[in-house]
Amino acid sequence: MRWMRCFLLVVVVAVVSCSREDAPEVPFSGLEPFEGVWSGDLEVMGQTLPLVLRVDADATEPVTLDSPSQNAFSIPAESAQGADGVLSASWPSLRARYSGTLSEDGAAIEGKFRQNGLNMTLNLVKLDAAEAPLPGRVGRPQEPDAPLPYASTDVLIGGDPQLAGTLTMPEGEGPFPGVVLITGSGPQNRNEELLGHRPFLVLSDRLTRAGIAVLRYDERGVGESEGEYPEADLHDFADDAARAMAFLREQGEVSRVGFVGHSEGGMVAALVAQQADDQEPDFIVALAAPFLPFDEIVEGQVRDALTLGGAPEDVVVSSVAMQRSLLDAAMTGDHPEEACTAIDQASSMLPQDVQMRAQALCAPAFFSTLRLSPEEIYSGVGMPFLALFGSLDSQVPAESNAAAARGLLGEGALVEIVDGANHLFQTAETGAVAEYSGIEETMREDVMARIAEFVNGQ
Repeated sequence: MRWMRCFLLVVVVAVVSCSREDAPEVPFSGLEPFEGVWSGDLEVMGQTLPLVLRVDADATEPVTLDSPSQNAFSIPAESAQGADGVLSASWPSLRARYSGTLSEDGAAIEGKFRQNGLNMTLNLVKLDAAEAPLPGRVGRPQEPDAPLPYASTDVLIGGDPQLAGTLTMPEGEGPFPGVVLITGSGPQNRNEELLGHRPFLVLSDRLTRAGIAVLRYDERGVGESEGEYPEADLHDFADDAARAMAFLREQGEVSRVGFVGHSEGGMVAALVAQQADDQEPDFIVALAAPFLPFDEIVEGQVRDALTLGGAPEDVVVSSVAMQRSLLDAAMTGDHPEEACTAIDQASSMLPQDVQMRAQALCAPAFFSTLRLSPEEIYSGVGMPFLALFGSLDSQVPAESNAAAARGLLGEGALVEIVDGANHLFQTAETGAVAEYSGIEETMREDVMARIAEFVNGQ
């Protein structure tokens, strides 16, 4: 199941969620009474997550799990057994297992879904063959349908590594302003696909309809792009974005070219401006980009996620302290290997799954980002700059980061807070990450209109 990683990896979710889930040591057997397609809703931190369980005793993968709203399908159980009317299945890769009792009429299963130490009710009902959904991605209402009123071309961006992307060009005669879209943290494809949403597909469609040429690309090592994502740091991502900008500038119908970067992508856009020897972007739009020190952002993410999820105060305090100790270890030394050693020592008394996740803090991208100060990233960036924040953003808090942005960017920059928007610029109720997949809107229309207005104004 691909969980949200739009900005940063929060290593510690909660002290209570750090127990290890062990797979039951049983073969696939006794599944015949449970065959069929089963559907139910999982309550996660106050939000509803629809799940689909498929059981076919004769299949190569007898038990699979779908999470349609997260665009995750056919996740195979590694072991499952039916005995005495009880179905047990486990997914060690997810640290999850399910155990449920079949009703007398065979039409329902009442049970518990356990993941990361959390014990949640998951009651399933059997679907008729005609109404059982097929595995496949879930479309969202804002996603464009063919035929498109503009040209869309898959392209290759030369260099090392070679990047693959999609270029959309408006109808009519140019020159058109152009933008390169830069995704947030974690390996992302050209559509920034996450939790059943494709924000960059929707945004590129709206901007192109507004007369703007748009280039979006798979990050290195993702999709059709070459390279190795885990070995890259923020400066490598800036080099990739610079090559994408140069490619877009080479298109005959494109004039001024800038960046639209989401979350970490906003930082990458500013780094390109800092590193440019001969060419720099003509403008930058930063969507929910951090302007505070990176370690403060991560620490705040843990606190806000637990608070929004209703965790007790003592759990919040202890979890934030644990995260702080890991961050301090991650900032040790001048090389990732030194940081990894310090993280091993700091996490040695923690559960094994937390120790494994903590190693992400010394990966090249995180290692380099922790050591970049906001002043290094943003000071002296003099081109037109629009920074947008969502007032309900629980990952990059709006007020504090907007205030920092105004100080770093100076009076010429436009810094605006969008009321009622979350980190993805959806219309939200609380801004919690758990809401993202349940919101049908991918990105607010007024936000996309504001971006188009700013770009066309250049």
